[in-house]
Amino acid sequence: MFTMKALGACALLGTLCLGQPSQAATILTETHTITARGAGSVGYSTFSVGSAGMYSMYTMGPTLDPELFLFADLNSDGILDASDTLVGHDDDSCPYSLCGPAGRFSNSLIETVLSVGSYILAVSDFNFSEAEARAGSNNNNMTGDVTLVVNSLPAVPLPAGLPLLATALGGAGLLRRSKRRKTA
Repeated sequence: MFTMKALGACALLGTLCLGQPSQAATILTETHTITARGAGSVGYSTFSVGSAGMYSMYTMGPTLDPELFLFADLNSDGILDASDTLVGHDDDSCPYSLCGPAGRFSNSLIETVLSVGSYILAVSDFNFSEAEARAGSNNNNMTGDVTLVVNSLPAVPLPAGLPLLATALGGAGLLRRSKRRKTA
């Protein structure tokens, strides 16, 4: 049985009393060799989301300055076409601590809430447009490898101590109320 001291400790250290939040789960890790022009200048990866939530998609490209596009694959055919909608785009916002170096540039990061469904990532070297992603060809000047990573992020949990704190405050309020009745 918990004492008030134990409840107070749980309120302060809620994650120790009620368990740790879940960790991010990797859904996809793929490496693409990007060529300078034409065929092979755009890399595509497809993935499916089984439960709606927060996801991160990022690049790890040690030699390129990768630019990343995310599309919802509305007909779930794994082919980027006119019916697929743009969900996100990024260039250079992934911190070195997560994505590592990208030559003298930064890697790309898209963090967003995704619905259940199929998605397509398109990656190429910098100065990569949505039209080029859809066409499958980028006119860049770099050749190199870039790795795409997709993670499902854990839901932000309610602070574990909050229900305990609410219970403690409610109990304190009841005690105070009963003391007032006794003195009146």
